[in-house]
Amino acid sequence: MDTSNKSAFTTLQLLRRVRRGDRLAIEELFERHLPRLHRWARGRLTRRARNRMDTADVVQEAAYRVFQRLGSFEPRHRGALQAYLRQAVANRLKDEQRRVLRDPDPASLPDDLIDAAQLSQLDRQLSDEVMATYRRALRALPLSDQQAVVARIELGYSYDQIALMIEKPSADAARMTVTRALVRVAKQMEVVRP
Repeated sequence: MDTSNKSAFTTLQLLRRVRRGDRLAIEELFERHLPRLHRWARGRLTRRARNRMDTADVVQEAAYRVFQRLGSFEPRHRGALQAYLRQAVANRLKDEQRRVLRDPDPASLPDDLIDAAQLSQLDRQLSDEVMATYRRALRALPLSDQQAVVARIELGYSYDQIALMIEKPSADAARMTVTRALVRVAKQMEVVRP
């Protein structure tokens, strides 16, 4: 079989070659699908998460994991491999977003934050009380709503990023989730206010 004309092989043909142990077929699939995955994934990782890991690295890692198990992949329709790769990348992006939420990076805080030592005792006490009330109100929400509120209000994620993170079908669905959750937080803050 002549492999000099790589575009002559369909993805299905390349997958068959992979099952027979052809390493060149895996390389060709990588070359064929990685650029599309990079374009699709661009901008889906928040800036804060990109400070820890580049989007291209996330795509590369997810694709590598898929290609390691390619021998057992059974395409059920045209474009199945690309869809499978996109889902793997989406899952890996969600993992990175969740990791950033769990493990905040203090270096990413703005330089112009007010130093707590500059606040008066009353300001510190009021600020602590408001934050405590907010945290209690937030904990009363379901976990996905908590994540949506924190992602939007505290981390500044876009609605597209939030949709990906909490598995909503669109940015509008994520926006509605955040809006409804914030209304519940506000009502809960009124209830739990000391």
